[in-house]
Parts: sequence; C-alpha cells; structure tokens
Amino acid sequence: YRYPFTAAGLLVLIPAALLVRNIPQDFLPEVDEGSILYMPTTLPGLPNREAGWVLQQMDKRLKALPEVERVFGKIGRADTSTDPAPLTMIETTVLLHPKSTWRKGMTREKLVSEMDRAVETVGYVNAWVQPIRARVMMQTTGIQTPVGVKVTGPDVAIIEDLSQQIETLLRDVPGTKSVIAERISEGYYIDVRNDLERLAAHGVTVDEAMTTIRYGIGGDNIASVKSGGATVPVNLQYSPEYIDTLAKVRHAAVVTADGRAVPLGDVADVAVRKMPEMLRNDNGKLAGYIYVDLQKVTGPDYVDTAQQFLAKNLTLPTGYAVEWTGLYQYAAAARARLRLVVPLTLLIICGLLVVAFRSVSETILILLSVPFAMVGGVFLQWILGYSMTTAVMVGYISLFAVAVQTGIIMVIFIRAALDNRRDDQSYIDAVIDGSATRLRPKLMTVAAIVLSLLPVMFATGSGMEIMKPIAAPSIGGMVSSSLHVLFMTPCLFVISEDIRRWWRRRTAAGERLRVSA
Repeated sequence: YRYPFTAAGLLVLIPAALLVRNIPQDFLPEVDEGSILYMPTTLPGLPNREAGWVLQQMDKRLKALPEVERVFGKIGRADTSTDPAPLTMIETTVLLHPKSTWRKGMTREKLVSEMDRAVETVGYVNAWVQPIRARVMMQTTGIQTPVGVKVTGPDVAIIEDLSQQIETLLRDVPGTKSVIAERISEGYYIDVRNDLERLAAHGVTVDEAMTTIRYGIGGDNIASVKSGGATVPVNLQYSPEYIDTLAKVRHAAVVTADGRAVPLGDVADVAVRKMPEMLRNDNGKLAGYIYVDLQKVTGPDYVDTAQQFLAKNLTLPTGYAVEWTGLYQYAAAARARLRLVVPLTLLIICGLLVVAFRSVSETILILLSVPFAMVGGVFLQWILGYSMTTAVMVGYISLFAVAVQTGIIMVIFIRAALDNRRDDQSYIDAVIDGSATRLRPKLMTVAAIVLSLLPVMFATGSGMEIMKPIAAPSIGGMVSSSLHVLFMTPCLFVISEDIRRWWRRRTAAGERLRVSA
C-alpha cells in the first residue's frame, strides 16, 4: 500500500497550503498587560473647563464597572516638548482587577465593548489599546492606534481636506472600528493685532500694548525662584475669570506710562481666528495624521484591503502623498527578511546533505520532513486561532530544525539496515527493520518535546500570549513530523528504489535493442 498511502499523505499538503494563505498576518500577538489605555480623540476648539469636566465624567463611568480597580485620566500636556498632546486627546489608564474576580463569562473583548458603550460621547472617537504597546507605537510610528495614515504635502488646507476624505472612505472598509483625521488647520486662537493709528491716537506705545497682551492674556515667565535645589519659573497671567470671554479680553486694561488705562479693544483688533493647531513635519514636508482603530482584523490584512480601496476611490493632487504607518510595518519587514533567510538556509542545508549522503534522492527525502512538519503546526495554529505573527514564525523555524534532524536520523537507520541485510532478506523488509529500530527513539523525542511544551499551552501568566504561538507549531508539527518520518519516509525510500530499478530495467532494455539492431 505504499503508493496509495504516499499519495494520501501528499494530498494532505493541499489543505495545509490553503490554510496558510488564509491565516491572518500580524507583527506580534497582543499581550494582556493587566490594564487598558483609553484614548478618545475629538475635534479642536474644546475649552479647558469643559475638557476637564468631560474627562471626569468618563472616569466616573469607567470606575462604575465591577472589573475596574482604578482609573487615572489625563488631558492636555506638561510644559515639555516631549509630550505634545493637545486638549483634543485624552489618555485614561484603566487598571483592572484580577480575572478571577471578574463576572462569569466576562472576557477582555467583552469588557472593552462594555466600556466603549459606557463612555460613548458625542464628538469623541474612542480607541482602546494596551498602555505599553501604545507607548511603543507612539515612539516608533508617531501614532497611538494600531494603524494610521500620513498625508503629506505643501499646503495645510489641502492636507486636511484629503485627510477628511480618507476618514470618510475608511469608515466603509471592513475591520474599521473607529477612524478620525486630525483637523490641523482648525485650531482656535485669540488673535490680537495692534492698530498703529489707534495706538497713536490714544497715546499708547506698542510696547505698552504688548505688555498686556504678553503677560495678561498670553502668560509668560517674569522671574524664577530656587526651591529645593531646583529652579522654578514664575509665570504671570490674568486669572481666567478676567479673560474667559472675548468681551473681557477687549476690556483688558493697557496701562500707559502716565498711569492711564486704555481698553485693549480701543487700540487693537481682537478676534477669535482659525489657525493651524499644530504643524507636523514628516521628512521635511507638512503632514496630517488619520488614526484608525481596528476590530476583528489584523493590521497587515486591513492595510492591504484599505490600500486597494483608497486607490480606487481617492485622487491625490500633484505633490501630495499617502503613507500607511503602524506596527504592521515591522511585520512586513520581518516577512521580507524571512523570505530571504529561510530559502537561503534550506539551500545551504540541501547542499550539506548532498555532500554528506552523496545522494540527491535521500536529500529530497530528508527535506520533505519540512512541509510535512508544517502541516501539523498549521492545523493546530488554525484550530487555536493564532495569527501568523513573528512569534509563530520563530516556532516554525525551530520546528523545521528538529524535523530535518529526525529525518536525517531515520535515513541513517534505514541505510544501516540496508547495508547489514541478509542475502535472503528483501529490500522492503530491510527498510521496515530500519524504520522499526527508529520507532522508540522517535516516539521518545516527540513525547519529550510535546510534554515539555504542554504546560506553556495551559499557562495563564503574563507573556503567555507570545509563548503560546511559539509552542503551538512545535506541538502540532512534531505529531505530523513523527507520522511522516515513521511511515512516509520508509514508503518514499522504497518508492525511490522502485524508480531506480525501473530506470535500470529501461536502460538495460534500450541497450539490448541497440545491440540487436
């Protein structure tokens, strides 16, 4: 039955190959950090007081959930260039109770959905990420969501218009949970423009007017004091209740050298104007960002779909470009390296095997261990729902090494049995004896690897989200590899001998025909 058995084994490769093409791709598995970072984004123009009130209301709603231990929200930024967070972006860290105390049937995905409904607020687009992962994304890609789009070009207004078009289009792409484009030209500012004629008519100098504008309205440092070895700046600005409306700003007093007080509105034009809130520079070009949060789809798969969708529905003016960014870039880079490294490694192994065994057929038999080992890994990965991440690829690389090693040992055992076979022993019986001799060591190898990795698959500690995808290919692959090495390899060994005998008979028959002719 060696021929039908071998044919059936080869047919198993077909569904495995189809599964590989349909498994989602990603960079790394999402690690459960024990907390959640809630990052809603809104449009510019939100006053400080209202922003603080919205933050408090969101925190209260989150804290009301029984799985939430503590909530800490932040809006705005510190007085440092390393934290360029505007009032339009809230960062709330949600610390969770241990999972053993959660409601029955509650999962992290269900909890995020429940929290999303609890804090749903008109004008805000929610994003739920892991705290450490989000910081890594912001440091490496400049965005806080899994996927983002950069629109670059020379004009801010056109960049914003293109960004809003992309925002509208991406809402129709499957897998989009939320999307919002920065309104980079919609910052609201109190703009004070001195009128030189009116200044002269009231006997006010530009410096006197600028003193009120600079220190009273804008706020600026006037001195510094030493406190505990640190230098603390002293900032001067009117109390908010004196300048919280445009009318009050116009009535702010400009004090002249002779002691007169002239309303600011009498010597300057005071108005609220829209100007760029923040100018981003990306490789020397102005840029605007679109933030995309995903659901039930991985970054690389989403980007592939969205790129095709935008290519059909978006027309870019000359001088403007769209660039996708996010951690998925690292997945693409890792796959590109593996496409080069893995074939090169297999080629080197193939050369070494040919030199060692001096047989191309036996080298092919050994290398067939690789795809058959991958069959079990792919099926187990598909059953467990793991994406094709860098961690999974590492697991496959280690699996391939073990599979090739066991294939080499099986070939060595069979060759030894053939070299030592008796005169009355057939070729098939010698192959069976050689493979049977290898049965116990092979099963011990498989048992040792599988049993050592099973605790990883059942573990629930921190970091297991990365370790499990590494272990899964080895467990499933060792099972299929053992079946291949113990049963398929002997069959293929005999089939290769059948082919050699057939070729020798055909060659001999051809020689006889030429001699007789």
